[in-house]
Amino acid sequence: MKTHGFAGRNGSAYKHQIYKTWLNMRRRCSEVNNISYHNYGGRGIKVCDRWNSSFEDFLLDMGLQPKGKTLDRIDNNQGYYKENCRWSSWIEQCLNQRSNRLITAFGKTKHLTVWATENKLASSTISKRLSSGWPAEKAVSAKVKYPGQGKRPDLRRSEESTRRAEVNIR
Repeated sequence: MKTHGFAGRNGSAYKHQIYKTWLNMRRRCSEVNNISYHNYGGRGIKVCDRWNSSFEDFLLDMGLQPKGKTLDRIDNNQGYYKENCRWSSWIEQCLNQRSNRLITAFGKTKHLTVWATENKLASSTISKRLSSGWPAEKAVSAKVKYPGQGKRPDLRRSEESTRRAEVNIR
């Protein structure tokens, strides 16, 4: 019998990362005792029949797993099937989590941290502005003003402070 050659001998070890990825995808969606089940199968996330029954079909649809990439669902509320999956970097995965806050401003929708990075603002600043009712465009773009910012400090000593300094030196 000819096999795909991606599993380990006698099922004892994984020969390729993509086979491990396929197994873990199936386990977190179907095994109630899996540590991640509550985030996948427990939420109704399922693996399509084509992939669930055949590693070869999964491999055919997704291709080999690129180095440094992991399996990612485009819509986190949908299951694992060809049109909803892609290979993504860890950074892309982090930007595609349910807990992320997306903000639409200037006709573009971006993750809060992307707006913050692009505009040199703290994420917490943008978040607090939005919670205070600021319009999205202003919240993601207005520069932070610090007390006294924009005023030039008067570095000249007053006559009185100069006299006191001279007295203390003597």
